[in-house]
Amino acid sequence: MTFFTTRTARIATVVLGGVVVLTGCGTSSHPQSAPKLHHPVKTAAVRQPGSGDLIEGGAPYYGSANLKHYVGIAEAHPTSVSAWYNAAKAEFVNGQFAEAVTDYQKAIDLDSNNSILWNNLANIYFYTEKKPQEALPLYQKAVSLNAQNVIAWYNLSQCEAALKESALSVQTAKHALTTVKGQSTNVYYKALEQIAQAPAGQTAPKS
Repeated sequence: MTFFTTRTARIATVVLGGVVVLTGCGTSSHPQSAPKLHHPVKTAAVRQPGSGDLIEGGAPYYGSANLKHYVGIAEAHPTSVSAWYNAAKAEFVNGQFAEAVTDYQKAIDLDSNNSILWNNLANIYFYTEKKPQEALPLYQKAVSLNAQNVIAWYNLSQCEAALKESALSVQTAKHALTTVKGQSTNVYYKALEQIAQAPAGQTAPKS
């Protein structure tokens, strides 16, 4: 995807636990129950704008019993993308971020073409660990796999802004608005519109 040629030259890869995760191949199959995106936020917790939820549909994953349940399913079905996705989601909402990274990586190893998994993994680095430099190539991967992933576009723009790349953040928002189709009423599409119209140096949407 030529849109990322300049940026990916700056940060080509990110290493997780000794494994380079921006390269490799996988199947195009998707989890048996489609993963939902972790929503972007301005704080350490991942919340949708105007929502009190940590992540979309996160309530069934809270608590030690649910955590044990989903991790147990993943361990019993190690070739299931959706099982590792659910385990990572349970670990994330219960604050086990290192474990969530590991299990999102296991899901990605099984389905490296899944934009949602790359976005969710990036969110841990960006919103929770406050490591935008490590999150950036993961967001780039997410939008390159699915150019209609409006949340990943928003996250990418915010990540660039956090790296003091204000002009690039605005450029990304503008590019997303010309790429994403049929989502003009989506809250993240509207946030991208605000970023695209922001004065220089001010890229975050108004709250």
